[in-house]
Amino acid sequence: MRLTLPDWLAIAAYFVSLVAIGVYCARRQGSLDEYFLGRRRFGALVMSISVLGTATSAITFLGVPGFVVARDWSILASGVVGAPAALLVAGVFVPVFYALRLTSVYEYLEHRFDRRVAMFNSVLFLLMRGTLAGVAIFAPSIALSIVTGWDVTLCIVLSATLTIVYTTIGGMSAVVWTELLQVIVLFGGALFITVYLALQLDGSPADWWLRASAAHKFNVLDFRFPSSEITFWSSAVGGLVFHVAL
Repeated sequence: MRLTLPDWLAIAAYFVSLVAIGVYCARRQGSLDEYFLGRRRFGALVMSISVLGTATSAITFLGVPGFVVARDWSILASGVVGAPAALLVAGVFVPVFYALRLTSVYEYLEHRFDRRVAMFNSVLFLLMRGTLAGVAIFAPSIALSIVTGWDVTLCIVLSATLTIVYTTIGGMSAVVWTELLQVIVLFGGALFITVYLALQLDGSPADWWLRASAAHKFNVLDFRFPSSEITFWSSAVGGLVFHVAL
């Protein structure tokens, strides 16, 4: 499979849009508050969509469907708990941070405990997010390499460099708006793919449901306690902790 001219134009337009957003936001910055917090001017809807974009990556769009095809829907419990995790954070943590006008949770840890606790937790977060970001960049780089014929390493370098450029020059405002754009692209693409595949399948939706049920794909509520498999408990509890930490 190789890309055609319209494909290349779409990819180029997307990448140019990301950089343009970063440059535009950089020209409007006048303080550290603008750079790190976007002057706190974003509404709940925009921020919610941005957070959704942050939590959605190639792991979601490549890894989760692969897991479902290979096994079942048991991993989806980790996504369902995202809503209660968001309510917990919005109701308990955010009001405290907002009232204290803190830039990050690590400032709170330093005020509440000491600098060592803040540094320790920041290192743990960097290790977790660094590992996750590595996978999130590597996965789409494989897909990009397949369709373009480029070396995987080159795809990784290009993706990482582009991300660093627009986030560094544009600050938090650039991150929020680019995440909004990415949500539109990702979920719009997912909707298109769903409709396209539905048109290619034989039979009716009832037939698809029966075939999936026969293959035990709808096994979401698996309440067993195995130590080496993903079940409802590991997916839901782990997902809740992950979403709160995120």
